[in-house]
Amino acid sequence: MYLASLKKRESKSTSRSGTLEVYVMDILLADFSINSWVFDTGSVAHISNSMQGMTRSRSVARGEVDFRVGNNARVAALTIGTMQLHLPSEFVMELNNYYFVPSLSRNIISPSCLLKDGYSFVSENNGCVISKNGMFVAIH
Repeated sequence: MYLASLKKRESKSTSRSGTLEVYVMDILLADFSINSWVFDTGSVAHISNSMQGMTRSRSVARGEVDFRVGNNARVAALTIGTMQLHLPSEFVMELNNYYFVPSLSRNIISPSCLLKDGYSFVSENNGCVISKNGMFVAIH
């Protein structure tokens, strides 16, 4: 039933040329910081509620990029660009095609986007190891 509903929505959203519509599950946990990041294997985009660290950006036209969150509300991206995420390991991870959505409560890293940019990740021991060119980047 859900898949049929999603396909019906997809056919409607693809009929609007130039509009990208992405569905995002907004995870609510009891203890989190608004500056924390979620490594979301279901996300097709890097999304953040802050522009801190954003470089090479452009404004997004109203309705050009909308995200649907867990309660089915539509939230708009205001800017797209590249973000430099400074990790505790002192590595600076460059997140390409990063969307600024100020109304989200969590920041999201998309593994599929990382793979496109040459990163790799392995899930192990209830965590995830991220690397690039064989060099350790982060553990989550």
